This record gives sequence, C-alpha cells and structure tokens, in this order.
Amino acid sequence: MNKNALYAEIELKGYSIKEFLGEIKMNRSTWNKKVRGINEFTRGEIVKVVNALNLTPDKMIAIFFCDKVS
Repeated sequence: MNKNALYAEIELKGYSIKEFLGEIKMNRSTWNKKVRGINEFTRGEIVKVVNALNLTPDKMIAIFFCDKVS
C-alpha cells in the first residue's frame, strides 16, 4: 500500500482525516492499523475509500496494490 499517495488524495479532496474517516465510517484506531500495514484493507473498505475520493482505477491500483514482487 502506498500510504503517502492515499494521504495526498485525501488532502487533494479537501478532507481532514477526521472528516474522511466519518465519510467511510471507520474509527481512527482501525485506520491507523490499516495504513501502518498491521491489518489489510478489506475489499469493502477499499470500495468505500475509492468512492469517497472518486479515485480512477489506475490511482486505486497505485495506492492499494503497489507492492512489488520479484
């Protein structure tokens, strides 16, 4: 996951983190665990984020599926 790109999109859309978490209905501790990589985002949570930020498919992939594999 590309945490920096996700935070950039949140800021570009004019959300504070508190407002954004209210929009996607996620509490702060859950959010922190997910962006730190402790827990993974579920498919439903990714859909909520994509819809709230109006992300293109390319941006969604760049944010959530950017891990490189060898």
